[in-house]
Amino acid sequence: MRLHLIRHGQTDWNAIRRIQGQSESHLDATGERQAVELGERLADVPLHGAWVSSAQRTRETAERVLAGRDLPVHFRDDLREMRLGRWETLMWPDIEVDEPDEVARYRAFDERFQVEGAERLAEMQQRGIDAIADIVATERRAGTGEQQQIAIVSHGFLLRAILADMLGRPLTDFAGLAGLPNCAHSIVDIGATGETRVPTIDSLPPHEGLWGALFTAPAAGGDASERTGTH
Repeated sequence: MRLHLIRHGQTDWNAIRRIQGQSESHLDATGERQAVELGERLADVPLHGAWVSSAQRTRETAERVLAGRDLPVHFRDDLREMRLGRWETLMWPDIEVDEPDEVARYRAFDERFQVEGAERLAEMQQRGIDAIADIVATERRAGTGEQQQIAIVSHGFLLRAILADMLGRPLTDFAGLAGLPNCAHSIVDIGATGETRVPTIDSLPPHEGLWGALFTAPAAGGDASERTGTH
């Protein structure tokens, strides 16, 4: 089964660096264009269904990416972004000045990161892993074939955590690396027995893309773009 992992388009809060987390925001004109253009690039991909974060910005993205398609679309709370508690709605420049140590821990994927009302990093990642596993299992129970393709529209931090697991890398390996850009499109193949392959990240082979530094040395256990597991 092929999964197309899609981050939402740029929002009005992205543009001004307001912290979103699970708070609601909307696509701005740039984000709307990004989603339409991605939909055009995926026009020839025969999608069987779509699973979308229940957040407004992902709903708006999916509406544009999937425009003109007649396919089932399911919304899930467990595909929402990492909850950031009291940071949500504040401005990144202010938090960077007021709480530099906590910001550093957040960006380093340090498990000591703790903000009132926020998820722990491990909890966020496990939520994403469990969501993907449940989506795959649900599609298989519904008779979705191994050659069929599914779209999953979610958020940058959560998708990075999911991809890290699929690549067999700890989140701390991603410290200092760029995040997935708005409307990034990555592909994951999940075999019938649980083996996982990641052909592309943000539309490029993993060793060529924004996380290429991860592939300068082999991951423990073999090629980081392919691993065996249950997701």
